Amino acid sequence: MPSISSVQAAISPSSTGSSSFAHGVDLSAHYDPLYYGFVVTSILFGITIVQAWIYTLSNNDPWLLRLLVAIIFLGDLSTTILINNLMHDFFIVHFGDLLQFTVVPSVVVAELIVTGLIVCTMELFFASRIYTLGRVHRIVPICIVVFSVLALILTLVGAVGQFKDHSFAHFASRPIMVWYRVLRIKVRPDTT
Repeated sequence: MPSISSVQAAISPSSTGSSSFAHGVDLSAHYDPLYYGFVVTSILFGITIVQAWIYTLSNNDPWLLRLLVAIIFLGDLSTTILINNLMHDFFIVHFGDLLQFTVVPSVVVAELIVTGLIVCTMELFFASRIYTLGRVHRIVPICIVVFSVLALILTLVGAVGQFKDHSFAHFASRPIMVWYRVLRIKVRPDTT
């Protein structure tokens, strides 16, 4: 049985003929943000673990608030696992296969859904706190709730559409981009 050296394997085309080594394609301009975002996400998750540990050891909050913190932590854990899975698939399992970069994996859509749920949950919590304090007009927490629920609905609608059509062309289509621009509407509860 003949053996192939690692140098020969690196310079020969893959079975699909789309190896980045064979064509000399440099993907760093397009996928460096993905990689460095993963690094930053991992660091921030480490900080979240420390915060959760400190909170667990020193809180006197009611059980409902403790449950909310646990749910948010588990949501953050799940998004980190999903991003880790994406990086593993792109850069280890399908290493060198450029065709993998033409399809939006289901993991990305699942991460989008979980992130939308986390953001909506936190914004609803902040709206409830602002309402409880009563220092601002009631329209402020109402606006936060309306925009938060609207953003979650649009996230779920966009995710369903992306599950049906996994192409990046669909992900970057005009209706989808309009939805994601609407999702960027922020009502800043911390400015009150």
